[in-house]
This record gives sequence, C-alpha cells and structure tokens, in this order.
Amino acid sequence: MAPKRRAPPSGRRRKTRRPGPSRFCSICSEIDFDLMFFPPTASQPRYEETIALRPYAPAPADDHCMFCEFLASLGPFESSTSGYTQLQISHADPEFFPLLTDSGANILKVQCQNSFSGNQYFISQSDPQTPIRTIEPDCIDCDIVQEWLKICQELHPERCKPTSITVPNLQLIDCETKMIIPASNHEYVTLSYLWGTDEDETPFAGQFPLQLPRTIEDALVVTLKLGFRYLWIDRYCINQQNKSETAAQLQAMGSIYRNSQLTIIAAAGDDPTYGLPGVRKRHRQHQSHAQIGETYIRGIQRIDHIVQPSRWNSRGWTYQEGILATRRLIFTTSQLYYECHGMSCCEAFSLPYTTMHSLSNQRLSAKYFTIPPGQVGERIGMFPNPATNGRGGKAGDVYVHIARYSLRSLSWDTDRLKAFLGILGAFEMGGYGVRHHWGIPILPCPCIESGSELAKKFSKTSFVLGLMWTHKFRDKNLRVEGLPSWSWSGVLGGVEWDYGMGEGTFLGDATLFDVDVQMEGCDGELVGWEEFCEGYERLRADADGGGLSPFIQISAWSASVSIESLRSASTAREKRFEDQYRMLCVEMNDGSVIKREAFVPEHESESETRSGDPTRQRKVKHGDSEDKYEVLVLGQLKSDQGVFMLVIRKVGDGVWERVQRIFPGYGESGEEEDEREGWNFAVEQGGASGERGKETSMRGRWGNQWWRCMKGARRKTFKLG
Repeated sequence: MAPKRRAPPSGRRRKTRRPGPSRFCSICSEIDFDLMFFPPTASQPRYEETIALRPYAPAPADDHCMFCEFLASLGPFESSTSGYTQLQISHADPEFFPLLTDSGANILKVQCQNSFSGNQYFISQSDPQTPIRTIEPDCIDCDIVQEWLKICQELHPERCKPTSITVPNLQLIDCETKMIIPASNHEYVTLSYLWGTDEDETPFAGQFPLQLPRTIEDALVVTLKLGFRYLWIDRYCINQQNKSETAAQLQAMGSIYRNSQLTIIAAAGDDPTYGLPGVRKRHRQHQSHAQIGETYIRGIQRIDHIVQPSRWNSRGWTYQEGILATRRLIFTTSQLYYECHGMSCCEAFSLPYTTMHSLSNQRLSAKYFTIPPGQVGERIGMFPNPATNGRGGKAGDVYVHIARYSLRSLSWDTDRLKAFLGILGAFEMGGYGVRHHWGIPILPCPCIESGSELAKKFSKTSFVLGLMWTHKFRDKNLRVEGLPSWSWSGVLGGVEWDYGMGEGTFLGDATLFDVDVQMEGCDGELVGWEEFCEGYERLRADADGGGLSPFIQISAWSASVSIESLRSASTAREKRFEDQYRMLCVEMNDGSVIKREAFVPEHESESETRSGDPTRQRKVKHGDSEDKYEVLVLGQLKSDQGVFMLVIRKVGDGVWERVQRIFPGYGESGEEEDEREGWNFAVEQGGASGERGKETSMRGRWGNQWWRCMKGARRKTFKLG
C-alpha cells in the first residue's frame, strides 16, 4: 500500500540525506522524510500519512528496512487480517510532552489504525543527545539523578523542603551495616514497592534477613550511590508485633514520607523479586532509535502511560506513598522519572531544567505543567497535589482522592481505611485542617454550625453530606468486616460524590434539617458533636476511629420503607446487575404510595461467603422484602431544592446499616432522571376502582415539607454500624 503524499511546503527545509536504497523497503522509500522531520509552522500544514508494515518482519531479508524496524520497535502493534499493520504518522500536539515545549523538538505520533491501543511517539533531532539522550539499558546514570536533586534543593528551598515532624519509634535501615537503628536526626530515603503474594508479617528482628528480595537489595544500592545512608521500608522498619506502635506509625505515614529526602518507587514488576531496572541484574527495555541521513530519531514515552498500567499503580497502599512523597524517583521498565513539588524530569530528556523555572514560584514555569495552574486538576507532572502545604488545591480535594483510591485493590480488605490514613493526615496537618471520622471527611466551615466556637470550625453538614457517597460500579459493593457501613471504607469497590463535593462549595448550598449526630465510644458511651470536636485529638487514640467505636447514632425525621422486586430494571440501569435493583415504597398519610427504583447492595446472611481475608469473612445476600428498612430525611440542597436522604436496613438488635443514599427532588415532570440515582419519586394513588394515577408534583400535593406527610414519619434515633 503506497503512502499518502502531501505537497512539500513553501520555505527552506533541511535536506535529509538518505542511506542507500537497500536500507528501505519499497513502501518506506516513497516517504518524504524531509517533510516528516520538518517541524510544523504557521505556513506549513502538519505532516500526516499512513503506511503499512508487517509487524516484527517488516521486509524480506534481501530488502532490509531500517525505518520499518524502528516503527515495529515502538510497538507492539496489532495487524489486520491481511497481516499488515496500518500506521498513521503525524505531527503530535506539543501539549502531550509539555517539558519539550521550548526544546525545538519535532514530535511525531504513531497511531495504529488496526486497534484502539495507545499512541506511540518518536522525535527527530539533529543532535544525537539533545533533546533526547541515549539511555543505557543495563545501568542508570546516578549523576543525572544527583543533578535533579541538586536543582530541587537549590531552586525549591521551601516548596520541597522535607518536614521535620517527630515520628515516635521511627526506625531506619543502615544501608552500610544492614542494621535497623533508631531514626534520631538522620536524613533518610523511603521505598514504595509491592510486597507480593507472600505478605505475612515480618518479625521485627533488628537486622535484615540473610536473603533479601532483589528490589530491596537494589534499593540499598541506589540509596548509597545517591549519597544517602539510611533507608525506611515499612516491612522492616515498623514493629508489626506491637499493635499500638503499628497503629501510630500508620497514622504518621504522611509525616514519614514528607520527612524523607527522596522516595524510591518500584513501578516495574509484580513483586519484590523483580528488582529495580537498570541497577544490577534487571536490564531495561532497549530504547527505540535510528539514524536516517543526518537526522536521529528516538522513541519517547509519556511517563503516565508507563506508570498507570503498572501493578504498583493499582495497589491500595502505594496510592498514599506516591502522593505524599516530596521527591519521587520512579523506576520503570524503560527509564527513570523524577517528580517533586517543583518539577518533573525524564531520564531520556536532556533539558536545561534550571532555566525552565519560575524562580519566584520555586517551580517550573506554567507552560511546562502537565495541567497548568488555575485549571481543574492542576499538576506539575503525574501526581496531584496532596494539600501538604495548603497550596495548589482546596479542602474539597479530599473527596477526589477518596474516589481515586477506592478503585484500588488490597490483599486484606480490612486495610481499606488504614492504607488511606496518610492522605487524611496530610489534609488535617497541611493547612486545611480537614478532620475525619472512620474516613468520612469533616471540613472546617466557620459560621455555619451553632454552638461552641471550636464546633463552628468543623462542619456537621460536611460529615452528614460525607455519608452521601454512592457506588461507582456495581461489581463489588461488599461489606468489609470491622469497618462501618456508613463509611466509604466499609464497602469494597469504587465510590464517588457526584454533586460538587470536590469543588468545596457544597457546604454553603446545603441545609441540614433537624439532624443530630453522636459518636459512640468503645465503652458504649455517647459523645455529642461539640464534645467530639473539642476532644478530637484525645478521642483519636489509634489509627482507625480512635477511642471511638465504628457506631454512630443519628437522629432525623424518618419513615418506614418497604421494597419490592422489579419485573425488569429501568432501561437506564445496567442489565447485568438487574437482580440487585429494588423498588423502594413509602406510604403517605393520604394512602398514596411513592416509589423509587434503587440499587440495594448485598448484606449479611448465612447463605453465601465472599472471598477475602479468611479470618474476617463477611457473609452476604441480596436485600429482600422481609428486611426492615427506614429512610432518613437529612437535608436539602438550596440550588435545586433537592432533598437528600439515607436508606438504612436493620441488621441486628438495635443496629442498622447504611444501604444507599437517594436524592428525591421537586421535579415538575414526575418522571425519574436516569442519570442521577433518581431525583423524583413516581407517585401512585389507589382509587376506588383500584386504579393508580401518577401525580406530577410532590410539592404541589403535600407542600414543601412533603416528607412530613410520610405515614408514621417522626424524628427517630438509629444506631448505625
């Protein structure tokens, strides 16, 4: 298949001198490399053409083609039924590689038209080492890393300054003696890696075992080569035989990572036996490169495309380790990547990082950001700001972090909250003062709550709205033993808040009705909201709920709810989870019945046992009509008059569990909105002939406080666990 040809642009271009004819196949010999390698300008359209090659066998041996081989090395690519791979080559948008903005680089994108796989990129340059340098597959260049660290220390003295928060009982590994010693005031490096399948607790022996996994050995080597001596690794430096000490260090995880000089991230491989690529025995993937005439071409990769599919990026514990680190050195299968709070660097990029800085801001200039300052999700490289210093984010970002983290997996479900405590601690200590109770954020919000001055600073409204999370997907949603059902941490699977929680503006938009919240101590004593706010530090005695049990008592206007099975789920619902949808039915004082379709997740039973921690198994079943349900009316959103509610289910003697949140509203159409978990009830009324009609407005029928017309409705108190 002959390539598409474009007319050469006007203006002068550097002539690319081709190798002899034997270096190209019949297809590539027709390519205008002068046009391909000439950066686009205002007067010249972007280069674009499609070529066909055979993957892994670009041409017969007697017609060896260097460009086909180069393209194949960027893959793998999928081929069509004819055996050929259709590749579209075009100039790439500069924003894909913001660090190369002023480098003069000519970036080209390779898109496989046979599949939806990600794009590949390469660059053409006249210098063999600038702006893309050659990477040695068998060894990293520690001089490059030390140069990055030097730039950070000199140009980001405040932004990237490690903290000096005292962490009681902190232990470090002496990489020279391989002994575990008290931290004292030693500067140290931290390691973020995968424990692997053998995740039994390691005895706290005071020294390393004789045989160490390759990743651990390599981390010791890197620490010493970079001029450091001490290393912190959770598996060896936390005395896991001491429960209280373990809990305290988990709570201080944010401080441990922020105190460190550098965090080594092992983003390659599936377990600690893999090693750090480029350090000792584990070699890296060969860099794609070629020379066509006087032009050098080099394959380049977006670092997020390398790290995001990694197993390291899918695990629960590694989320906070990556977010909380001040300086990160990421080992991937192809190259090193560095990111701190002031800059991001790729090993393959030979760039003048010092001159790329905005010195007044102690960071790279905005044009080099992955997402520029001022835009939603602002980030300098791959990692979002953890709100460790009150800059570059807002208190409401904590909900965004919870949503992202909840998608990750853990070997032990009971660690679901523990593995996130570092992030919660960062939001509490980093300038925003966000507290939490069993993972539900409590945001400071002056002048909204009544009561003591301290109570005013911590919004009951934010806590109640924090209970309004919903399931992002329907394939998990199983309870975690030992964690409360009312917290996102107590249910497996992704969760989200979809009404502006991340924007931080919701508190001014929400009004609680007559709602009271009390915490319950481990001794069964109740703690009122003001007492909880005033005694927060004292009550938080351990890493989970503190000296408080996973039970809360919530008082609100409520009524009984019955549920019915659905003949078929709404067309807007996911059919494969149809058996988990039910119809919620609430009888009104005038005999009418209001109904709403809702997702009712599984709960405890004697019939089935789910997989997970064999010592903390949770038995589940689907909700049915024999269960007792209540709906709690909690408050209203001013912007659209929506009333938010919580559906709960009785699971034991005086104990209830959270089932689902609902947002019925005052819509005039009387029809459900498919996309938002239902803002409107369908109103049915029994007539003399037994017929049922649909009311168009609940407010028109029962008034603004229509929920007070629910049969048997009154203010009640429930114990939620």
